[in-house]
Amino acid sequence: MKQEFIKIRTYKDIIISSVILAAGFFQSFFTEIVPLQITGYLFIIIGVILFFTLKSRYRNVETGELFDKKVKFFDISQKSVILAALENDPKQIDMNLEGKGSGVILDIFFNQNDAYVQAYTFCSGQYEPNGEMRHFTAAQVAKMVQFRK
Repeated sequence: MKQEFIKIRTYKDIIISSVILAAGFFQSFFTEIVPLQITGYLFIIIGVILFFTLKSRYRNVETGELFDKKVKFFDISQKSVILAALENDPKQIDMNLEGKGSGVILDIFFNQNDAYVQAYTFCSGQYEPNGEMRHFTAAQVAKMVQFRK
């Protein structure tokens, strides 16, 4: 079963763009200082652009569930170790090696219950998928989606 994710706009995205847009309207129409009006017009433009482009979550096309996404980069020398860990247990991936290269990329879509992981390797000038997208529980990939301190 092939998993497909699409980017969607959330309430947070709409609120951020609306606040910037409203600040621009107030600043440009309720002041008589020309530099502040110009800044207000700039805020209006930024708010409109953000409204149409800001999409921060992902929806699974089949199930309709919402997911967040993390991308992890690894050196190409770790390819066999990472692919073997994805077949058995993703907790075995050494996250201390993350960020030390870009030969292998892991796209991790996760929410409170489920997670999907897709590995890509750099080959012939582009990233090619390595196998199918794998399904895990959120507990299995918890170490992979933690923020660095």
